[in-house]
Amino acid sequence: MIKECPIHITPTAIQAVKDIFAQKNVPQEYGLRIGIKGAAGGCGAVVQHIIGFDKAEEKDAIFNVDGIQVFINRGHFLYLAGMAVDYKNDYEATGFVFEKES
Repeated sequence: MIKECPIHITPTAIQAVKDIFAQKNVPQEYGLRIGIKGAAGGCGAVVQHIIGFDKAEEKDAIFNVDGIQVFINRGHFLYLAGMAVDYKNDYEATGFVFEKES
């Protein structure tokens, strides 16, 4: 059983999630879904990281990160290991970004 979230969520991103929950009146049973889309076998597979609000599913691992429920499909752990989610609001970008942790 995995107890620690395999992806780091920065304090800035956590605050942005909490703000969105409050502003958009996201239902209590929803949490933050982090995952991938478009994974395919072989070299050159394109993996797109996704983030959004969703209900937990049977195949999810559920983590509590600073009071936020985080849902991650167990099959996505390999693609998310070593990643960080941050929230940017500057001249280059506004929104959640995925970065490889150094």
